Amino acid sequence: PKISILWLALPIGLLVVTFLWKPGNNTIAVNPDSVNKTKPSVDSTKGESYITHKKEDYRPLMHDIREAIRNTVKDELRNGDATEVSVNFELLDKGVSYTYGYTDWFWPASLLKITTLMAYLKEEERSPGLLAKKITYHRSNLGYGQNFVKDSLTEGQQYTNSQLLERLIVNSDNQACFILEKNIGQEKIDQVYKEFTVDVARGNKNQDFMPVTQYMQILKTLYNATYVSRKNSEYAMELLTRSDFDYGIKAGIPQGIKVANKFGEKADKYDNQLHDCGIVYYENEPYMVGVMTKGKDYNKMAQTIQRISANIFEIVKAFEKPAAPTQ
Repeated sequence: PKISILWLALPIGLLVVTFLWKPGNNTIAVNPDSVNKTKPSVDSTKGESYITHKKEDYRPLMHDIREAIRNTVKDELRNGDATEVSVNFELLDKGVSYTYGYTDWFWPASLLKITTLMAYLKEEERSPGLLAKKITYHRSNLGYGQNFVKDSLTEGQQYTNSQLLERLIVNSDNQACFILEKNIGQEKIDQVYKEFTVDVARGNKNQDFMPVTQYMQILKTLYNATYVSRKNSEYAMELLTRSDFDYGIKAGIPQGIKVANKFGEKADKYDNQLHDCGIVYYENEPYMVGVMTKGKDYNKMAQTIQRISANIFEIVKAFEKPAAPTQ
């Protein structure tokens, strides 16, 4: 009798699976930092990821953001101002985001100076006083060339680690980066990479690639103070708000609105890359935007980032917030 019941249950189970199962991609990356824990609805197409939550209806905003990013990127590619563009937008604290070109990988370059900063802040928490230690600077040929830098370190002058970290983030100074990395040791910086699952190819930095979404999650931990202490996270964000790279995201935002951003640039015989990623503190609707680009002309790529930033800002500014639910 038991065998008969099993043989009867088998075809019934197959019929249920046949009628209820729908094929599709069952792998969805859900943002673990989202304040809203309701189940998201996801509308994804090739090279795009669009996530919105149902608790507060921000779908009209995300529709406009998606269309603006799509159309702007298409225009930039058509005009030849860039050859490849990836954009990530997230309305912070609301659990809504959109990514164009989320499958594309770029060389982060100076964007990863944030990880050096984070390594020092972690070590400062373990051994207070590290940031106050002084180092005497001597010229060397070990730094890397830069297109966007306003001044340089002074030969023979003493700098504290705190001052070097300021130059690292505010000025994206490569010499400061080299000194800081040498003094703290690569192992502590690699630990930051490991914790964020960033694969760094030692000895061949041209093989370091990452998608825009991965970098934005690193930046977001500073906003949420989930990697280093609240005090150190605020210190890091304050440095980022003083970044002297004003040609990308900041250029698309009205003056007076605080922006915490970090840029990266890369050049080789195949293509140039310019990226700008940051957090825009707009009224009660702070949002995160990251733009990674490839192209030939740095000025045109900077203008591409500026136009994308400006279009996103205008949509967020014009958006009417959903009414609070009635009890």
